[in-house]
Amino acid sequence: MRYLLCIAFLSTLSTIAQETFEIQKVEIKGVSGPVIANGVDSSAMFISVPEGNTLFTDDHQTNGVYLRIKRTERGATWSNFEAPEIIFPPVGAGDEGGIACNRKNDKVYFTAAMGGKWGGHSILFESDRDGKNAQILPVNQENSSIIHPFLTAAGDQLFFASNRQGGHGKYDIYYMNALPGGWSEPIRLKGEVNSTYNEISPSIRNGDLWFASDRPGKGKLDLYFSERLSQWTNALPASFNSTADELNCYWLTKDVGLLTSNTEGKDAIYKVSAKSNTPLLTGLTALLECAGTPVEFATVSMYNDLNERILFSSTGNDGAFVLGDLEPKKSYKVKFEDAPAEVLAKSLLYILDDQGKRIMVFSPGKNGWYLLELLPMEDLEPLQFVDNEDKSSLLNIAIEGQVFEETPGDIGDGETISILDESGQVMALAYTTDLGKFRFDELSPDATYTFKLDADSEALRMVIIDKGQEVAIPIENGKAIYERINAEDRVNLNDENGNPIVIRKNDVFIIQNIYYELNSSYLTAEAKRQLDDLGQILKNNPRIAIELSSHTDARGESEYNLDLSMKRANSAVAYLHANGIEAERMSTKGYGEEKLLNHCADGVECQEEEHAMNRRTEIRVITN
Repeated sequence: MRYLLCIAFLSTLSTIAQETFEIQKVEIKGVSGPVIANGVDSSAMFISVPEGNTLFTDDHQTNGVYLRIKRTERGATWSNFEAPEIIFPPVGAGDEGGIACNRKNDKVYFTAAMGGKWGGHSILFESDRDGKNAQILPVNQENSSIIHPFLTAAGDQLFFASNRQGGHGKYDIYYMNALPGGWSEPIRLKGEVNSTYNEISPSIRNGDLWFASDRPGKGKLDLYFSERLSQWTNALPASFNSTADELNCYWLTKDVGLLTSNTEGKDAIYKVSAKSNTPLLTGLTALLECAGTPVEFATVSMYNDLNERILFSSTGNDGAFVLGDLEPKKSYKVKFEDAPAEVLAKSLLYILDDQGKRIMVFSPGKNGWYLLELLPMEDLEPLQFVDNEDKSSLLNIAIEGQVFEETPGDIGDGETISILDESGQVMALAYTTDLGKFRFDELSPDATYTFKLDADSEALRMVIIDKGQEVAIPIENGKAIYERINAEDRVNLNDENGNPIVIRKNDVFIIQNIYYELNSSYLTAEAKRQLDDLGQILKNNPRIAIELSSHTDARGESEYNLDLSMKRANSAVAYLHANGIEAERMSTKGYGEEKLLNHCADGVECQEEEHAMNRRTEIRVITN
C-alpha cells in the first residue's frame, strides 16, 4: 500500500516547512499478525550500517503468550525484512517491551514486566548485547512502569515514558543524561510535550522530539513532534495521523522512519519517507580517473544514507558510468571493486552534468569509500569548478611496451599496468590492448620506472620499446624495474617550474599542444603559452640548446605539408627569440608528413584523433 499525505500547519504554529510523506507497509517474512516497531538498532544505523537490523516486538507465541523482543535482518531495503528471531532469553515473567542500543554496540536498554516487588510493572534494564548480565537500573520505582526507551545516536541521553510519581499521573516522557559510570536522575520534559494525557514512544528526528499521545486528536493515539529551541515546545500533530492509532515512529534518518499504526485494523509497521520539494538531479554521470587515466571496468556500488544499494554498475572503457536521478543535499557513498587497490587509492571521482562538464570531484576516504553530498544545480551554477591544477612539466616522455606469456600477442586487452613513484603511490595507469601492448603518455622523465602488474602476473614477460629496440624487463613479485637512463647518458635539468628532472642526452619530447591556425603558421594563444614554458626551461638551463621540429598529418599534398611544417617550426623559434632566447641556442626542422606515428598515411581512412597524433612539435634537447 502506498499513499501520500501532506502537512499544512498554520504559520503561526510552526516554523517547520510543509512536508509530504510517502508511506509503505513493511513486509516481514513469516509474520502476519500485529507487529510493533518498538525500537531501532542504533548500532546498525549509527555504527555498522551494513548489518541492516531493526528490533521490534510482536505477539507471536514464542514463549507462552508474552510479547518478546526479536531481531530481523533487513532485506535490500528498509521495506523488507527476514523472519524474526528472539535475541536473548526472557528476563522477566511477562511482556517485554522496547529496546535501544548504545553507540558502541555492546549494551542494550530494554523493558520487561517483572513480578515480586515490582507487581507486574514494566521496568528498565541494561544488559550486554546478548541479554547477559542484565541489571535493573536505579531509575525504576515500585508501583510504576517504564516503557519505550530511546537512546540518542551519540548515546548521551536516554529517553523513556513512565507513570512514576511526580508526573501528571499518566505516562509522561523523561530523559537522563549520561554520566561517567551511570546516568543522571530522570528529568521530566516541560513545555507542551507532557500533558494530563499519556505521552509515550519518544524518539528524535533531526533534533526535534517525536512522541505519541492519546490527547484529543484524530485517533486514540496520534503522533506529535516538538521543535527543539532551548527546550522542546510547540507540540504539533504529525501529518500522517489517521483515525486509527499511530503508536510510534522511530526515525532511521531525518527523512525516513518506521511507523507503527493499526490503520488496517491491527498493528503493523510502515516505512515513512519525507518527500523533498527540491528537484532531483538528473542527467548526471560520474567518471573515475587515476592519475588522469580512466579506470575502466571497475564494479560500482552506490548506497543511500539508509545503506540501501541504489546502483550496481561498472565503469566503461572511458571510466564513466551513469548515476541516475539523485536527491540533492542527501548523503551517498560509492565503493569500487575489480580494480587494483593501489589504483583505487589514487583515483578521483568526478561528477559530470548533462553536458559532460565536470562540476564536482571527490577523493576516496576510509576503507576506500567515496562519500558524496551533491548540491542542487542552482547552487552549483555560480561556482567555478576547479580541477586539479596541472603542474606537470612540458618535457614529458612516452613509454610503450608489451606483456605476454610465451610469444608476443598471446595476452589480450584489459590488463592493468601502473607505474609507481618512490613512495609506492600510483603515478600513472594504463591498460593493455588486444595484443598485450601498452603505452604511457606524458610521463615525467626519470632514470628508473617501477611497473606494477596484477598479482597473478608472475608467469608474464615484459618488453619495453625504446628507440625502436625491444628491451626485456624481468618481472619479480608483480613488479618490473626499467632503467631508462644509464649513468653516462644522464642529464640533470630544472623544468619550467624550477623542479629537478632527469633526461637522457638527446632526448626528444613530443609537444602535442603547440597549435597553429588552420593551414597556417600563426601561433594560437595556447601555443604561445606552451612556448612560454619552453622558454622558461631554456632560461633555467643556460647550458642546453634545442632542435625544434614540426610535423603534419598526411592529408594534403606532401610538398605543401613539408613547407608548412618548416614555416611552423620557424614561427615557434621566432616567438622564443622575441621573448629573450638566444637564436644560436635554437635550430629548426620541418618534416611534413615524413614521420607519421601511426598508420594514417595517404588514402587511409582514420579518425580525427588518429590524425591529430601526427600533428605535433618535437623538441630535442642538446647538451654541451
